[in-house]
Amino acid sequence: MKTHKNIDIDIRDRSGLTALSSAVERDDIEMLQFLLSRGAEVREAHLIAIMRGSREKAEFLLNAINRKYGHEKELEGIEDSSAFAPYITPMILAAQLGNIEIIQMLLARKHPQLSSLHIPYCRCQLCRERILTRKSYTEYRRNVYQAIANPNYICTTAEDPFLTAFRLRKRLALEASIDRDYASEYHSLASKLREFSANLVSMCRDNDEVEIVLKEPTGYKDYPGAKVLFPRLQLALEFEEKLFIATPQVQSTLRDKWLRHRIDWSWKSPIDKIRICLLHILFVPLVAIINIFHPALDFVQRYTTPHSTFILHFTSSLIFNALLLTLMLLDMKRKTTGPPETGLEFVIVLFVAAGVFLILCPYAIIMTWLYHNYAGLKSQSPNGETTTQPDGFTTLPNSIFTLFWAVLAQSEPDAANVVTANTAA
Repeated sequence: MKTHKNIDIDIRDRSGLTALSSAVERDDIEMLQFLLSRGAEVREAHLIAIMRGSREKAEFLLNAINRKYGHEKELEGIEDSSAFAPYITPMILAAQLGNIEIIQMLLARKHPQLSSLHIPYCRCQLCRERILTRKSYTEYRRNVYQAIANPNYICTTAEDPFLTAFRLRKRLALEASIDRDYASEYHSLASKLREFSANLVSMCRDNDEVEIVLKEPTGYKDYPGAKVLFPRLQLALEFEEKLFIATPQVQSTLRDKWLRHRIDWSWKSPIDKIRICLLHILFVPLVAIINIFHPALDFVQRYTTPHSTFILHFTSSLIFNALLLTLMLLDMKRKTTGPPETGLEFVIVLFVAAGVFLILCPYAIIMTWLYHNYAGLKSQSPNGETTTQPDGFTTLPNSIFTLFWAVLAQSEPDAANVVTANTAA
């Protein structure tokens, strides 16, 4: 080069690579430093270094770009590269390859994280500009999804890898349903995300760690419903994450919560299981009385497990249906008309009344809590008429009475009215 001073140091070979890019491919550090000292253009050399997994060379070349063109230039792709599309930035390439060291290095150099793409049929100004300015917009979307769906990239950048994987897999399914050309690739990425979330929860060392994961409420607030013990599990059901739910770690945690004091239930013989169920049923009245005075007692806590609750509810339904069937069979054998007189009527009525009471009682408590502060209030209108707060919901017995008649459409129409100011003399 000293002899031929006019030689083009950035000339390309038949494959479109410059001397600097070839030096990166051959791991020739001395040639790399020499060419940069002679003012060689980096072009796609830093992307080749990232593709080969060389963190040191990639950082060295990014420093050269930064010194020559500034920080913004190192964030961009290469317009005239023969090896990489113009939209392939260092972060996209590193994320596609899943190289954690290079991803961390780029983040340390203030390279922005890859943002999620808009839905495929989005027609916002940004998406319209991208469609018009890029000839292969679908290729661009495919490459970005290959990057952000990489498990290593998710683990490096996401605060909640499980939630990120769940949402991204759902988005990939949507992309596959719209972009038929790359549907198989999107389905493949979605399958890998399923396996990723399942493998990630499988790394938990014990059930306590799995329970922490399942109790994470992030993301569940978007789904209305009653408070649940395991919000993340409910979220997995919403996103149809079957592999995540079917992992041995998750199933073991659910089984422990279901059985709690009966861990050995699955090893019991059928006779022992029937004996335990019968004992549960016989002791229910005693447990109900003890629960009033000493709810924290271990004997009482055994009846609060989902397993025990299921046995009690199932048995209650079984007894109720058996009573109805018995009453019906006895009535069919009668040769006279009239109401049945078997003695079972009182028990059936008691079952029904208890069920109605259990349904009405929570609503009655809520309504009483809302209305009790308005009890006795009066207001006077400008024409002198005095309105008194209805007592339909001011006390618990009144609330139960009002709701009962409301079910039969016989309650007072003004029972829910509210007098907000005590203005009467």
